[in-house]
Amino acid sequence: MRHVMFGLMLSLVGCSAGVSFDSTWEAVDDHRIFSSIRATDLNGDGIRDVVVGHGKETLPKEGFVTARDGASGALLWRIETGDEMVGSAALGHLTDDDAADIVIGGRDGKLYAIDGTAGRLLWEFNADVPLGQERWLNFYTPQFVGDVDEDGHPDLLVANGGDSGLPPFFPRPPGHLVLLSGASGGVLSVSQTPDAAETYMSALPYRRASDDVDLVVFGTGGETKAGSLWVVDFDEVLRGDIGSAIQIIAPLADRGMVAPPSLVDLTNDGTPEIVIATFDGRLIAIDGETLDAIWAVEVDEAETWASPAIGFFDDDSVPDVFAAFSIGRLPDYRESVLVAVSGATGKELWRQTFEQPIVTSPLAVDVSGDGKDEIIIALSPLFTGDQVVLLVDPDRRDSSMLIERTARSFGTGLVADLDGDGSIEYVGSSFDGDNSLIERRDLGVPTPDRISWGAYLGTDYDGAFGG
Repeated sequence: MRHVMFGLMLSLVGCSAGVSFDSTWEAVDDHRIFSSIRATDLNGDGIRDVVVGHGKETLPKEGFVTARDGASGALLWRIETGDEMVGSAALGHLTDDDAADIVIGGRDGKLYAIDGTAGRLLWEFNADVPLGQERWLNFYTPQFVGDVDEDGHPDLLVANGGDSGLPPFFPRPPGHLVLLSGASGGVLSVSQTPDAAETYMSALPYRRASDDVDLVVFGTGGETKAGSLWVVDFDEVLRGDIGSAIQIIAPLADRGMVAPPSLVDLTNDGTPEIVIATFDGRLIAIDGETLDAIWAVEVDEAETWASPAIGFFDDDSVPDVFAAFSIGRLPDYRESVLVAVSGATGKELWRQTFEQPIVTSPLAVDVSGDGKDEIIIALSPLFTGDQVVLLVDPDRRDSSMLIERTARSFGTGLVADLDGDGSIEYVGSSFDGDNSLIERRDLGVPTPDRISWGAYLGTDYDGAFGG
């Protein structure tokens, strides 16, 4: 594919905290990027490479998955999928080599396992498998859950739902939680949502420390349909019946739970709390043991697709929360509100309004070296206008613009020390028209002891804060 510079579209506007944001490479490809960036060393050179899905939902439908060399941006491999890849890659070991393999989902029952080293297809989900009276819809971001079927390979938990072909407010088919064989992609179990509502949220497993019970948190509803946040025992998912799921957040209006929650222990009991930004403008922390609300923050007239970032923004030892909301009603968003909240108390630490809406999720990393995290986040219009990448310092109550250009961002970027040289990099994506851009930028600051929230669903891609 093409590998050219987007130089006419980019201007460096500002920086702070010593961040340079210098370009290392840029790679241009076809179609938009809804998928979020993943990084893992695929070619054995010690540098993490970049994996992402592409596509378009308009006819004729097209899509593909690419892996690019983390050092140069050169294409390592490309797998055609025939439809847009809306999920982000799960990384696990399905083959016998040392490199991670990739499982990634898309629209209309598309789900693929790919050999990360060779770029060859390991298996494709069989969308002809019966699903009662329904058909297979979008596969979202999977999670590896251990060897459920005891065949020596890790298996997968993934949500399936959503139908982009239906108009807003039109009746929607129910979503499902699915357990799949990692070895073959075969269905191990499938469970309809307890309220028979649609689902767009990637399901996340977690463990309750008090009794070592494995649980799954998942959401229902969408942008125009009411839905709830639920928790269910993993054993019920395995049995294929989640009717016993506990509703932990109910809807307020005709909107549901779209963005996955973030899992972080705020109470120091060993069990992660469930922190979610709902599509009706609430930011809520739920105790992972009791399933009671700990605190809540509301943003008026707000909606969001963005999962919260977890980091340290104040002076205590409890992780804090950063969330992003668009103001208005889909598709008529007029601005965004970014808010930092104390994880211990729910007190707002910082809030600011910006002109551009938000689709992507925030990243949290300490670039100033003061032990507190800054935020990197891409604001973007839904249709036409300028993409802005911001650096936000909630502690200093400051923000600055790193990039402004004519483009849009739907997939979340990544912050990591890709090459292990002690300096961190940012890898982001954007698109304009039918061209997409993936870029690596050196931040020019030392790698901190921890990267608090380095990617969509966290630094380890599992929705959990690792400290």
